[in-house]
Amino acid sequence: MFAELMAHGDEEERAAAKDGDISPLFLGGMEHRIHSVAAVACALNGNSAFDMLADPDFDLKSVKVPWWSRYFGKRMSDSLQTETDGRDIRDSGDYDMQIDRALVLNGRMTALPDVYYYSVPCSCTKKSGDRYIPERGMEPFFVMRSYQIGQYTGMTKGGTKIDHEWNENDGRVSTVSELLPFRAPGRRLDPDNLKPGIWNVYPVYKGDHMSLQGGLLHKHDIRNFYLDMLSMIKTAE
Repeated sequence: MFAELMAHGDEEERAAAKDGDISPLFLGGMEHRIHSVAAVACALNGNSAFDMLADPDFDLKSVKVPWWSRYFGKRMSDSLQTETDGRDIRDSGDYDMQIDRALVLNGRMTALPDVYYYSVPCSCTKKSGDRYIPERGMEPFFVMRSYQIGQYTGMTKGGTKIDHEWNENDGRVSTVSELLPFRAPGRRLDPDNLKPGIWNVYPVYKGDHMSLQGGLLHKHDIRNFYLDMLSMIKTAE
């Protein structure tokens, strides 16, 4: 969205501005200042967990999870409560995370022809029958939600099918949502032949949602990962 605003600005903001009092961000024409966009474990198409929690036909209690994961899961849920302070709920990240709303948001954006896009999808689950379950090493805060995402199927209010493709996850977000925005151009990452204007998709990284941020209770040394990424980005002309 930041890249989109830099390139095209926002007509609604321009129309509402009075006496020229408007941030340059909403004027557009600054796409030349952006070289690349990197999305790491990013819910590019929304998060099925938000639709799952709003689905009256899905019984969360029917998903068997380790007893201790409920404690950690509640701690994580409590810490992520959205505080709007009287603001419109549409100004919150939680609002954008519902799949239908994420797709609307994506519909406003374009892949800028001279910008390099990278995505790093993550997974810390393994297939078990017709569902996915957490692998060893996942942050304990994520385990309960991972079991639930790994079993959930349903339909969004807007008619988007959440099938078993959405079950593989990193403990917080479905891996399929982290690949690239639906309907956006993309291909597998080829470091020797990087292309602008499309999403260059990394192989799925084996780790949970916080692995590439250094971890929470489980610490990860991710220095080399980002040094390699920055070295690759630097080679793109």
